[in-house]
Amino acid sequence: DETLDQYREAALMQRAVVNLNRSMKSGDVVDALLQECEGHTFPSQVAMVFLKDGTLACHTHFGGKQTHTAEELSHITESELYKEVMREQRGEIVNDLAADSRWANQVPGLKSMLVTPLKAPRIALGALVLAGPEKLPQFRAAHLKRSDTLASVTGVAMANAHHFEQVQQILMALIKAMATAID
Repeated sequence: DETLDQYREAALMQRAVVNLNRSMKSGDVVDALLQECEGHTFPSQVAMVFLKDGTLACHTHFGGKQTHTAEELSHITESELYKEVMREQRGEIVNDLAADSRWANQVPGLKSMLVTPLKAPRIALGALVLAGPEKLPQFRAAHLKRSDTLASVTGVAMANAHHFEQVQQILMALIKAMATAID
């Protein structure tokens, strides 16, 4: 079982590296992460990516059934659970949100949640949040491990995309300055 888990983790890492690094645009990286989450057997109905400032970058509902709006989901960042994960920079599973003192029912209808920080070396970029209603199975440690793997690959891909976008801005400013100087 342990060998099989290690194989699955290596296969996930290999596929995720390819899929998450296809584009040098941050939005495309976030979309690829959500597609990866949908392709795995996470017991969740909705997946979200929040940026460091707490804004909801993107979200998707699995199975095509939309149960919450983006505005409703953005209230997750107000919970002490989310704030603690971001402060500690360590993923966490809560399978009974109603029993957790850090959750004040910010988004009604959610029973379980998995929160994983997205980070690159020395930089916190945001968080991946997977959530589900009562009828879904509970999150397990294997789900947290998979989400950590996806989050670490995503963090590097997002940092690369961010640096690429900054280099593009610098080059455009340089070209404009050169054109002005020539004129």
